[in-house]
Amino acid sequence: LFKFIVVFLLFQKGFSQTIQWTEKTSQYNLPAGIRFYEGTMSNDPVFKAWYAIADLSNQNLAIRPYASTTRKDLVQFSSEVGAYVTINGGYFDMTTGAIYSSVVYPNEVKYQNVKTLTRNSQSYPVIRSFFGMNKDFSCSAEWIYHFSSEMSGVYKFNNPLAYSYNDPNPKPAPQPSDGVQYTNLLTGIGGGPMLVKDGVQRLTYNEEIFWGSGVELNDSRPRTAVGVTADNKVIFFVTNGLKLSDMPTVMQSLGCVNAINLDGGGSSAMAIKNQTIYNQGRAVPAIFCVTHRDSLNLPKTPTYENIIDTEMPQVEKQGGW
Repeated sequence: LFKFIVVFLLFQKGFSQTIQWTEKTSQYNLPAGIRFYEGTMSNDPVFKAWYAIADLSNQNLAIRPYASTTRKDLVQFSSEVGAYVTINGGYFDMTTGAIYSSVVYPNEVKYQNVKTLTRNSQSYPVIRSFFGMNKDFSCSAEWIYHFSSEMSGVYKFNNPLAYSYNDPNPKPAPQPSDGVQYTNLLTGIGGGPMLVKDGVQRLTYNEEIFWGSGVELNDSRPRTAVGVTADNKVIFFVTNGLKLSDMPTVMQSLGCVNAINLDGGGSSAMAIKNQTIYNQGRAVPAIFCVTHRDSLNLPKTPTYENIIDTEMPQVEKQGGW
C-alpha cells in the first residue's frame, strides 16, 4: 500500500510538536475531491488526529449540517443522511439535548447561536463563531448574531464583543447597525471560539465567553474543528488530545485561512460514511458533513431557455382575443 507522509513542524505560539500525516484515502471509497489523512506523533504514542479535505470546486460536493430533536450516535447519524464525511457539530445541553450553536440549512435557520450567557449572576450578551458556506459555495468563518429566527436576521461582525477573562461587566447587546446582514449565506454550523480569521490566528476564547463554560483553554482533550484554505478546500479535523490554545497553529499548519473550534471532549467524533474513525460513544444532536450537492435540494438551474412571443409564426391564437 502506497502511503504519502507529510511532516509538519509546529512551533508557533508555544506548540512545539511534530505531527506526521499519512494519507489513508485509498482505504475508503470516497468520491473525487475528498482526501483523508491520519496523524501521529513519534514522541507521543497515544496521540492521534485525523482530517478530511474536500475540494468544493468539485460540483458534486457541498458541506452542510443536520440536526435532530433527539441525540444520536454520530456514525448512525452519518449513515442515515448518507454523508461522505461527518464530524460532530456545536454545543448543546447534555441533559436536555437543547442545541446552543447555529444550525443553518438552505434557506432555513434551524437553531441559533446562544445570544446571552449567565456569568457572575449576570446576563452577558455574546457574539460567537460560525462556519458558513455561501451561495457561490465559497466558505468563511464569521462572528455572527441572530436578530431573528429568519435568514434575514443573521448578521456578521468584524469582531466579537470585547470581553476579557472573567469580565465583571456585561457589554451592551449588539445592534444590526454594528454588523452587516449575512445575505449570501447558504448553510453552516456555529461553535467557537474562532481559531483563524483571514489568515491570522485569532483565538477569541475570552471575547466569546468560553470562560466558565467548561471549555478549558489549556487542558489536553479531544477537539473538533473546521476550516477552509485559500483555494476553498474545507478541512474537517478531529484529535484525541490537544490544548485549545494549540488549535490555531494546527489548523493554520494545514493551510486554513479561516477556522473555528467546535464542541470537543466526549463529543468529538468523526465518521467516513458509516465507518467509525473516532467515536467515544456520546450521542449528539447536530453534525456537520461533506455531502453530495444534491442533498441541499436547491432549485435546478435552467440549461435551456426559449422565449415565445405572440407575434411569432409558430404561435396560434385561440379564444376571444
